[in-house]
Amino acid sequence: MRGTSTLRRGLTVGLALLAGAMSPPASAQPTAELTGVYETKGGELAVIQASNESFVYYSSSFPQGESVGLCECLLGLREKKSPTEWKLRGTDSPADWTLRIESKKLTLQGDGSGCCGAGWPGADSFARKSPKTPQLCKVKAKRAYFHALDEANTQRKAFVVEGDTVEVYLPATEPALVPARFKGPKKTTAGLLKLEDLDCQEQASTPTKG
Repeated sequence: MRGTSTLRRGLTVGLALLAGAMSPPASAQPTAELTGVYETKGGELAVIQASNESFVYYSSSFPQGESVGLCECLLGLREKKSPTEWKLRGTDSPADWTLRIESKKLTLQGDGSGCCGAGWPGADSFARKSPKTPQLCKVKAKRAYFHALDEANTQRKAFVVEGDTVEVYLPATEPALVPARFKGPKKTTAGLLKLEDLDCQEQASTPTKG
């Protein structure tokens, strides 16, 4: 009987070790869909998430002495440290930023260099409840190529064609390139698209399921 008990304990330990070995690491586990526009008093956080690439656009105002400081930050996903932590970087911001993902809120952390005025507090949080959907735009160019978030905004091979519908975050500043994604039959592609290639009609913002 002692031999049988030892054998059972050995099998239990072996199965536990095998299950642990077969479990994907934290960085490989899927992340919940975050695409949407999250708002707080004086700030807005837009997430455009896709299979190949993801973007975060952060805009806010904050007290700066007797005046008001501003942030306008376009950040791209550099690394998913885990399902709850993204490392971000932008061309205007040389240092890494961190997006912390919790069940009830998103928190953006960084030193603000390059895209925030002096005195930015270093973190901003947004409730995940009922984010707005991105703007829906129609492609009006024969081909609209996606561009990378680098200093040259390098044109990529991926493109959308006239008549395609894309989801876009359109900042109030209306820059020449805007973060967008296209949901195809097999995968979702994100990148920067030329605003002049898009027809963005006004639409009522609809809360997404969050």
